[in-house]
Amino acid sequence: MFISDLRNGEFLDVNFAFCRMLGLSREELIGRSSTDLGIISSEERQYLFEKLNNDGHVLNEDAKFHSRNGKLHYVLYSAEVISLGDRQCVLSTGID
Repeated sequence: MFISDLRNGEFLDVNFAFCRMLGLSREELIGRSSTDLGIISSEERQYLFEKLNNDGHVLNEDAKFHSRNGKLHYVLYSAEVISLGDRQCVLSTGID
């Protein structure tokens, strides 16, 4: 599970399971985006982002996340746009 900024994709918060799956610490993730870190391909991120913008949510889409050691994790990805104060964010979950 993670929360990211809708505007630029930067991680605002991540849970321990997400860190463990990726082999990255919370400090390495916060303030950086999934494409900056190579977690997801830019094409796949664009597809999910367009679906999120068009539908307002993503529900149970197959996605591939790359961990630090190069291992590929197939996840069932869901996301929804939320507001945190005046900031538009994305609340995402992935079941591997």
